[in-house]
Amino acid sequence: MFGNGELDAALIYLSGRNVVDRTAQEASEVGGLHRLFPDPIAEGARYYAKTGILPANHTVVIRASLLEKHPWAALNIFSAFVAAKRAAFDPLTTIEGEIGTGGGPLEPWLAIGAIPVGTMTTLAQVDPVPYGLAAQHRALDALAAYLLEQGLVHSPVDMTGLFAPSTQLL
Repeated sequence: MFGNGELDAALIYLSGRNVVDRTAQEASEVGGLHRLFPDPIAEGARYYAKTGILPANHTVVIRASLLEKHPWAALNIFSAFVAAKRAAFDPLTTIEGEIGTGGGPLEPWLAIGAIPVGTMTTLAQVDPVPYGLAAQHRALDALAAYLLEQGLVHSPVDMTGLFAPSTQLL
């Protein structure tokens, strides 16, 4: 669609063939296509330093009719994601100073010195992937403000209403 001039912009363009779209052209094959920010990593660092917000890049959506039929589904799915995150990240807090214990997904890199051991303390103090309304309130408040500021909505969006009642306090 970029190549045909049907789109002026997109939030993301997966350059190259991928699981989602195996027909995608390489970005270099699409004339006139360029990134909004020449250095997205530097722009991300600048935005985080300015706001303290690391924007969410994935969400889980449940159809309202399914939630009405199975009101426990949202909380169970949320709990499953929290359990998976713990399985991935909790071992990080037990590795500090005990390289070679076999715990945690980063242990091999710690063992060979590719990741400094002190890094584990920092990772244990910061939740790199916060889940839920409470953990994401700053990012969601900023999103609501941007939506209104940029004219994408006509009145403020109540972000709480976008979360299943069973997960709103989490």
